[in-house]
Amino acid sequence: MANSDPSLDDRVYSYILDGLTSRRFFPGSRLNEEECASACGVSRSPVRAALLRLKEEGIVEILPGRGAFVAHPTREEIQKVFDLRCELEAYVAGRAAGRFTKADGRVLMKLVATQTEEHSRQDRLAVLNVAFEFHMAVARIADHPLAEKFLRQMIIQCNLYQLFYDPFSHSPPMSVEEHAEIVRALEGRDPLVASEAARRHARSLFEHQLDLSHVRSSQQEV
Repeated sequence: MANSDPSLDDRVYSYILDGLTSRRFFPGSRLNEEECASACGVSRSPVRAALLRLKEEGIVEILPGRGAFVAHPTREEIQKVFDLRCELEAYVAGRAAGRFTKADGRVLMKLVATQTEEHSRQDRLAVLNVAFEFHMAVARIADHPLAEKFLRQMIIQCNLYQLFYDPFSHSPPMSVEEHAEIVRALEGRDPLVASEAARRHARSLFEHQLDLSHVRSSQQEV
């Protein structure tokens, strides 16, 4: 069988992610290969390649004989993702502290200001997109491509959890002040302080900004 065209794979990959972020697809939704292929104007081969990529990232589950579904994680599985993110964020921030410049600070604070503006507009997706850019900017400052790659995957998963399980209150989000706190820690160029600020932020996302009351527990599974 011929290899799939990577550019077509990316088209399907983006289509499915867009469907998740726009809430066209939900946790547990079946992803029909033919429908995805038709929507993207491709054959089923790029669809299968994109689904495998999403499976590797923990976003999609592929069940033999049943097809592909948007992952429907338990509370414990969600917590494990955030636990890993805590440590990865801490490592990246600590490494970035020793490389931080005033120009980096201006870039990050501009993103914090943009996030505040988007939240005032009640644009949930825009808020998460700006937060994603903030964390990726910190990762680039850290200058560790492998850590940046893994952090990107973690944040994509966490952002999806926030889209589905964050009540998105009308008050200014805790994450805005926590991002500003991370910038202040980085400006101090102390790796331990920066690491703790980043770890505290990731932990806060899970403990204070998600409503998992209706998410099943692994203990409830048969």
